[in-house]
Amino acid sequence: MSNTFLNTFNGFLDFAIISDAIKESIVEEISVNSERRTVELVCRFNKIEHSDSILKAEQAIAAAMSLSCATIEPRFPGECFSADCYGDVVEILKKKSPAMSGIFMDSTARYENGVLSIALQNGGADIIESSGTKKEIKLIIKTRYGIDVEVELSGKTQLFKDSEEYETMMQEAERQLVEEELKRQKEKELERRRQEESVEDFDESYPIIEGSEKHLYGRDRLAKTVPISSLAYDTGAATVWGDVFGIEIKETRDGRNNIITFNVTDYTGSYIAKIFDSKERCRPVIDCLNAGDTVIVGGDIREDRYSGEYLINVLSLFKARKYVRRDNAPRKRVELHLHTTLSQMDGVSSPESLVKCAANFGHKAVAITDHGVLQAYPEACSAAKKAGIKLIYG
Repeated sequence: MSNTFLNTFNGFLDFAIISDAIKESIVEEISVNSERRTVELVCRFNKIEHSDSILKAEQAIAAAMSLSCATIEPRFPGECFSADCYGDVVEILKKKSPAMSGIFMDSTARYENGVLSIALQNGGADIIESSGTKKEIKLIIKTRYGIDVEVELSGKTQLFKDSEEYETMMQEAERQLVEEELKRQKEKELERRRQEESVEDFDESYPIIEGSEKHLYGRDRLAKTVPISSLAYDTGAATVWGDVFGIEIKETRDGRNNIITFNVTDYTGSYIAKIFDSKERCRPVIDCLNAGDTVIVGGDIREDRYSGEYLINVLSLFKARKYVRRDNAPRKRVELHLHTTLSQMDGVSSPESLVKCAANFGHKAVAITDHGVLQAYPEACSAAKKAGIKLIYG
C-alpha cells in the first residue's frame, strides 16, 4: 500500500472537503512536535495544487487530531513552474520576512529560459540584494519545485527617501510588520491557554484556573465558593462560580443607571444574578461579559421586589477561565447515540455544540440520533465540515 495522503489519514479525516490532488499526493515526510502539538507534512504532487485547498486540508488535520497547527509543505514537478507561481513564492517570502511586503507590493514577474525576471514597483532592489532575499527566492523555488533559477530585478528598482512612493511603501511595510507581530502574539497566547487548560485532573467542583480571574464589578476580594444547588432563600451572603447565559441589560428611566440581569450555572443548579448600579460602574460588565463566559459571583440571596424571585444581588463579579475536559485516551471512541435540542423534551445541547465537543475531544466522527426529526442535520453538517470531523446520520 502506497503512502498517499488518503492512506495516511484514512479513518481520521472527512475526505469530502479534501481535493483529489491532495488525496493522491505522496507523503514523503512527517514531523511531529508533541510538546507544541504540531505536525508538518512534506507531500509530493504530480501537478500544482491551489494554496486554498492545501489550507483546508491543514485545518482539517489540526481539527481532527486536536493539534495547535498542521502544515503541508508541497513539492511540485519542476516543469509546472511558471510566472503564475510567483504570487505563491512572494507569500512564502512575506511570511519569512514581513519587512519585504512593501517592496514586493504590486510587483510582477516573467519566467523564460530558467530566469525569473521581477518587475518592482516600489524600489528596494538594493535591500533585496544586500539582505540575501534573492538567494531566499531561489531557495524557495528549489525546495518547492526542485529546479534552479536565476533571479533578475527590473522596473522601478529605486525610490528616493523623500518621495511619496517611498513613504507609502514604508508605511505599508510597517503596517504588515505590526499585523504579523500581533498574529504571532495571538497564536502564542492561544497555545499558552490551550496548554494551561489541558490538564488531566482538576477539581470539577471548582474548575477555575488559578490566576485567570479578572475583576469586573464591586468588591475585588475572592471568597470561597459554594455549589449553586446549596443556595436557598435564607442563605444570606454567598459566592458561586458558573457559566453565564441569558444576559439582559436595561437602562433606568432617568438614564443614570443600568440594570444587568444574567443567569449563571455550575451544572449543579442555576440562579439569577442582578446588578443595579450607575452606568459608570456597570460599563466594565457590559463591555466584557458575554454568554458562555465563566464568572465568580458574590452577593446576597434576596427576593427581588419587582419579579418576586429569589436571586443573587451581585456585590462582586469576576470573569475567569476554567479547565477544559479533554479525552486523553490513546484510542478515541465514537459516540453513536446523541440527542440534540431538536429532540423535544429530551436533548439540551445544540447540534453545533455537540459536534464541536466531539472534535475538541479528538474524535474522528460523531452520530446525531434525534428521535422522529431530521432538523438537526443542516446545523450539524455545517459544524462537522468546519471542524473536520465525520458526521453520522442516525
